[in-house]
Amino acid sequence: MMAGSRAVLEVVLVTSILAVVGSVDPEVHMDAIELIKSKGYPAERHYVTTPDGYILQMHRIPYSKNANGSSNITRPVFFLQHGLLCSSTNWLTNLANESFAFILSDAGFDVWMGNVRGNTYSRNHTHLTVHDKAFWNFSFDQHSLIDLPAMLTKTMEISTQNKLFYAGHSQVYTFEP
Repeated sequence: MMAGSRAVLEVVLVTSILAVVGSVDPEVHMDAIELIKSKGYPAERHYVTTPDGYILQMHRIPYSKNANGSSNITRPVFFLQHGLLCSSTNWLTNLANESFAFILSDAGFDVWMGNVRGNTYSRNHTHLTVHDKAFWNFSFDQHSLIDLPAMLTKTMEISTQNKLFYAGHSQVYTFEP
């Protein structure tokens, strides 16, 4: 190959790589709150500490972006729980008109999304770190018997509601109300 041809090929290759890298969807690097806000919805982050010390992060869409100033209205609560190896972002990653959390918000619900211990949003503890073996000593049992009741209780306290709607998938079906 001639030197000039090789140089042109290198420029084309580098330009192509930069074009691909530069075209990455910005949502790829957003957390749940950023995803919610990027679609024009109000977003809140809440924390609850479980009786055994795990600090769980929850995300809330209190009202629709279409609420037109009616944000003070009490809305029915809908709690969404992710499945195995997932997070609250699973309810947010499609277009707003295709994502369950936004659909519920637009339908008039106060939408809450939980995150169980160990996922990307719930890796804090009152006295353990993710580097401690004891931090990871949990199973589905703790997700359903400790995490979920703590999140549901906190949701009802903050929303001042005494009941809520619930949807989940995967391992979260094992909770006891």
